[in-house]
Amino acid sequence: MKSTALALPLALSLAACAHAPAAPEPTWQDKLAASGWAPGAEVDTVPNFSIRNFDALDASHLVVHLGTTRRVLVTTGPGCVGLDTVLRIAYQGDGMTLSRLDLLRVFPRGQLPTSCRVEALQLLLPPARPAG
Repeated sequence: MKSTALALPLALSLAACAHAPAAPEPTWQDKLAASGWAPGAEVDTVPNFSIRNFDALDASHLVVHLGTTRRVLVTTGPGCVGLDTVLRIAYQGDGMTLSRLDLLRVFPRGQLPTSCRVEALQLLLPPARPAG
């Protein structure tokens, strides 16, 4: 009898959790804001470009680290598959300048490599340093 009395409240509690709405997935803007970096000027090209490190924000936005003090937000066009699970990125441009409409070769986890067209480039402003 005691186990039945405990089972009912537990079952009701689990059922309530199953129907509770899930927290919304953070947007790419939320993820960028959480990093401390802020959107800056939109540009057509990024000179001295090489991918040192990157953070995928969602299926079409990527922050590329250009050393420790420079970052750029790359927005890809439609049809860029696997950017949100990317393991490695290769740059398919000319020289060391990334431009709008260049291609990034994306190697997503568990999928075949694909090419993603760069639709927009935006320089990012570093986090503000604390005063004092």
